[in-house]
Amino acid sequence: MYSDKVMEHFMCPQNAYSMPDADAEGSFGDPSCGDFLTVYLKVKDNKIEKISYLVFGCCASVATSSMTSVLAKGKTLEEAMKITEEDIVEALDGLPEEKLHCSNLGVSALRTAINNFNNKNKNVNKTESLDFMQMIEKIKLETYGETIMDHINNPRNFDVLKDSDAYVSYDGECGDLMQMWVKVKEDVITDISFCSDGCEITIAVGSMLTELVKGKEIKEAVKITPTDIMEALGGVPDDHYHSVVLAKDVFDKVIQNYRENNSLNEV
Repeated sequence: MYSDKVMEHFMCPQNAYSMPDADAEGSFGDPSCGDFLTVYLKVKDNKIEKISYLVFGCCASVATSSMTSVLAKGKTLEEAMKITEEDIVEALDGLPEEKLHCSNLGVSALRTAINNFNNKNKNVNKTESLDFMQMIEKIKLETYGETIMDHINNPRNFDVLKDSDAYVSYDGECGDLMQMWVKVKEDVITDISFCSDGCEITIAVGSMLTELVKGKEIKEAVKITPTDIMEALGGVPDDHYHSVVLAKDVFDKVIQNYRENNSLNEV
């Protein structure tokens, strides 16, 4: 699904750190998918001497942020302003169509940081970045509601489960990857965990699903529907319904794997 170059920058992102002494910073976020990026710049003789960033988002967001920093480092401010979304996608050897919007994250945050540097007022820059972050949080709370935000900020069972009885890794149609592990005793799900490179809604859905099924008998847990998950979260935006379908599909597959493994052990 992702190119080797994308996976390289996701697994080993370049320049991913905060920069307290930055000459300027710029932030950009997309409330619809939850991705958020802040870029930091150190500028000398009109060239970007150092660049770093902090990003919250999916695999593609991390990779595009990393590549943006690589392309911008060492360039003049004018040259860096000319970096386009297409440049980033090309440098990463392509992105899935449904992830192309992630390239806008790096370009927009970089241009905002450069514009802020040109304003020559770091105090204003920091205030604007803080106000922007607060605005993003407010929009997300109004859009998603308290329950989803709770599972975004404090995801349950988001971990690798050692000594699991079954495991599955699955790519959804949206491009998000989700992994899931289960432990079962006497047909009861005693423990369950998941990991995902998806957006924060995918994380919230995975968190809620694992909470709903933990402690239940398998025959009851598999009856949980996407509607049940959405209702437990207080609703999910229509454009994120695919995240609910992904989590349910992954759960069904890990239970199928458990049953197949169990049948083999009984033979």
